Amino acid sequence: MLGRAGRETVYDYDDLAVIEWCIWAGHSVPTTPEDRDELRAARRAA
Repeated sequence: MLGRAGRETVYDYDDLAVIEWCIWAGHSVPTTPEDRDELRAARRAA
């Protein structure tokens, strides 16, 4: 979640996709958004 504006919630869908991939693939989910960004970049480069 990026933040809230009143009753709206803003999500980072790229971040959620990395979390879902980690769970689906049986990997541990990185705890910080920065670590997930690094994982996403590494997967893109592969």
